[in-house]
Formats: sequence, C-alpha cells, structure tokens
Amino acid sequence: QHCSLVSSRTHFDTRALAWPPEWEQKYSWYQRDFAAIAKEKLGELFDPNFAKTFAEDLPGLEKQQAIYDRIVQERLQEDWYRQGLYRRTAQQVFGFDFHPNYQEEFEQSDPLYWEQHLVANEAADLARDNFYADVAVDVLRQRKQQGLDLPQLSCFYFPSTDTSQHWLWKYFEPEAFQDVDEAAVKRLGDAIPAVYRNADRIVGQLLAFADEDTTILVVSDHGGGAWKEQGNAGLGGGKAGHEGYSGNHRPNGILIAAGPGIKRGYQAEDLSIYQVLPLLLHVSGLPVADNMPGEVPISLLEEVFLQQHPVRHIKDYGPRQLPADILQKVRAGGSGDAAYMRRLAELGYAEGEEDSP
Repeated sequence: QHCSLVSSRTHFDTRALAWPPEWEQKYSWYQRDFAAIAKEKLGELFDPNFAKTFAEDLPGLEKQQAIYDRIVQERLQEDWYRQGLYRRTAQQVFGFDFHPNYQEEFEQSDPLYWEQHLVANEAADLARDNFYADVAVDVLRQRKQQGLDLPQLSCFYFPSTDTSQHWLWKYFEPEAFQDVDEAAVKRLGDAIPAVYRNADRIVGQLLAFADEDTTILVVSDHGGGAWKEQGNAGLGGGKAGHEGYSGNHRPNGILIAAGPGIKRGYQAEDLSIYQVLPLLLHVSGLPVADNMPGEVPISLLEEVFLQQHPVRHIKDYGPRQLPADILQKVRAGGSGDAAYMRRLAELGYAEGEEDSP
C-alpha cells in the first residue's frame, strides 16, 4: 500500500517531515521561507539545502550553518511570520488589528498585551492549519488530475479549534469571569466562532473531493468550556504553563459520521473516543483488534450494512514498524524539537524551560 505523509513538524523542522522524501522540498516552511528570512533579517544569502550544496566546501558549509543557527536560536522566523503571515491571518479570520511588536508596545499588566499575545498564538495555529489544508487540497487535486482513486484512508488534523478555546474563551463567555474588558469582548467575542468557520471552510474544501462511496468522520478528542478554576482570567491568569488560559477541556467532544451504512439523522449518546478507531476499521473493511479498548459503535450503522458486513476481530495488529531511514531521521532530531516543546509548554501540555527543575 502506498502511504504519503506531511507531518505536524513540517513548519517546525528541517528533517523527518514528509513521505515521499521529495515532499520535504515541496511543502516544508523551511524550504519555502528560510532563504527569505535570512535575506530580510540578516542580509545574507542562504541555501536551505546547504548540507548537500556545500558538502565539499567547508568554509561555505560553516557559514551557512552559522546563518541557520542564528535564525533558529534568535527565533527570527517567528518574528518574520508575525510581521507578515500571522498579521494577515488575524485580519482575515478575526478582523483583528494585530501588532507584531506588541511585546515592546505594551506591558504585561496591560489587557491589550494579552489580547495581542493570545491572538499571536492563535494566528500562528490558524496559519499552520490553513497551510496543511492547502497541502491536503494540493495532494488530492494531484491524484484527481492523474486519474487516481482517493486514498483508502486520509486523515487530516487541524488543532486551531482546540487552542482557540484555551486562549480566547474569556472573550467568548465574559460572564464566566471577572473584569474582562468590554472593548476586548467587542474585538474578540466572535473569535472562537470565526475559528470554527475557518475549520468549516477547510472541511468544505476536502469534501469537494469525496464521492458517494466515501465515509466521512469529523472527530474531536474532547470538548471545551470556561476554565472557572482559573479564578480571575482578566489578564494573564493561571500558572506559567497556562499563562493566558481562560478555557479548558470538557469530557464530551464530537463525532459526526456520514457515508455508506451510516444512519441518516441519527443522534447517538454515550459514545467513547475509543470507538472511533474500531468504527474506522470496520467501515474500511478491516477487523477490530481484541486488544483495543473500544468496540464498533453498531448503533450508528444500518441493519442491512451490518448484515452484509458483520464485525470481524483479530488478536492484534502487532508492533509498529518504521523504515530504518525514517527512524534515523527521527532520532537525529532537529531545530523543531525546541519549537515544538515551546508550543506544548504554551498550551500547558509540557514543561517549559522556566518550569524545569
């Protein structure tokens, strides 16, 4: 079976990004943007493929490595994106006037600082999601132009709906908190719905490639709501790892299903996230492993479909095996490790450097 992947590291890292390997050249933000960042921020010429280009030129290799190290260590790419891509995204999605230099313009005690900071975070996530949507549409369009069928399984992950609820809930539901600025609510009260409208736009783009034989699953791993445990979230709120948070997880997420064999207009209750994979396997004609914690949610399926396609089981699918060249890339790591951990720390999912013992 042919497998293709554009990973969640494609805008963070310079390796272990995509499969087939040539997709790294085509889709990564590193390949697309680092030469422009070096030119505009440092006045230097930079070759994203310098390791190969200067393999026989040690001085040239060292200079290119030094340019790369400066971009990463000084986080010049983040500033470059704030000035352009993130600013445009905030305007397009929120209608918000984002100030790229907000950290110099406002004190952290100023509510305007937190507006700008939280929008910066969310604009970055929206820009990333829109990038992956464009990649997905491009890949599917290529298959269609080549006369190929849809992949047997396509998975797309867009986390901006999650992060918007963490960062922007106090503007969406100000009555759940104390002292949320009314002007800020006017500016950002529609921000979370706007993020969902952007997600709906992406889903619509993907559905345009589906046919009547395609099964669609839209799934979240949890819900969201006001984080009242935070107390006063008018400004920063929370511990350092959750700075700026005003929303947090709720147990109930969503599962929307449509396609052959799925009941129309049926509203299920008490489903579990552990039932998503068994459902996916079953509608794909594959057995469910006995070591999986969930079963196929047969209440979602039409009786005729179940009679024609009874649920099958196997003991397990065995250990995961990655190709040796992929493992070597992953173990080599890259600049994306630090960037990815900063993002997880910002969301409170991991310790930041300031939180480490």
